[in-house]
Amino acid sequence: MIRLLSLHFTRHLQVFFSSLGRMVRHPGSTIMTTCMLGITLALPGGLYVFLQNLNKASVNWSDQARVSIYLQPGTGLSDAEQLAREIEQEKIVASVQLVDPDKALQEFNRQSRLGNALDLLSENPLPYTLVVTPSVDTVEKDQLQIFMETVRQYKLVNYARMDLRWLQRLHALTVLAIRAVLLIGALLCIAVALIVSNTIRLDIFNRQDEIDIISRVGGTGGFIRRPFLYSGCLQGILGALVAVALIEFGLQIVAGPIHRLVGLYHSDFQLHGPSFWMSLGILLTGGGLGWLASRITLHIHLRRLLPAP
Repeated sequence: MIRLLSLHFTRHLQVFFSSLGRMVRHPGSTIMTTCMLGITLALPGGLYVFLQNLNKASVNWSDQARVSIYLQPGTGLSDAEQLAREIEQEKIVASVQLVDPDKALQEFNRQSRLGNALDLLSENPLPYTLVVTPSVDTVEKDQLQIFMETVRQYKLVNYARMDLRWLQRLHALTVLAIRAVLLIGALLCIAVALIVSNTIRLDIFNRQDEIDIISRVGGTGGFIRRPFLYSGCLQGILGALVAVALIEFGLQIVAGPIHRLVGLYHSDFQLHGPSFWMSLGILLTGGGLGWLASRITLHIHLRRLLPAP
């Protein structure tokens, strides 16, 4: 049993290197096919990486999103603290920060650069402010709007402002983009299969005499199919390697401008390339599509010459 398995493994290894050697001996067609497969696989892979980075960035923006609640002028510190504790009990609230009017005026003076102009004010016009951080999982829900309506009912609340609607639109667009990427990915996977299928079909036609001789001397269908299956699988894997390289190269090109852009917003967002598992998934997808396309092509073009497997 062990000897049989060893012979079987040796035979597969021989066919693997034989198929690899045949591809090396025809570098022109191999490079052309590999580049076509790489570009085709890189398109959905690159879009998926872009959406992953967009999701991570939107989560960071959600964490930085705030709801500002301005209290009525003349509200005392104890009343403001009591209201902050009440609002903090809401389920959708992650935290509440009470901003002192004096500190708020100092911050406004620092950012506005008005110099001594604010010293002309007889009193501080700024009220106590509550800065509410909502939970990230409430950004896409109507609960946040209900929370705003509830907050506005408090007698001590003068004005409440929410800047999350643009983020809700971003999430909706992201969901739409994900579905579009899935559709494009499915179509491009079909394109990959067609490219491999056409390459295997041409290889079959070029080796008709060899196939006929092997069939006449007693070669089985599996023996004849095996080199083509390995060839298709290898083409898919090499194309997937090119796709991963193209994605990394594309990210390196846009990394500089993106870092400068996020730096203008004082964000610590970092651009991430494809993970190990995603790269492995691209390789398996490329190899699997190559094998499947070869299998179907062999079934179509050899079914009249060879017995069914």
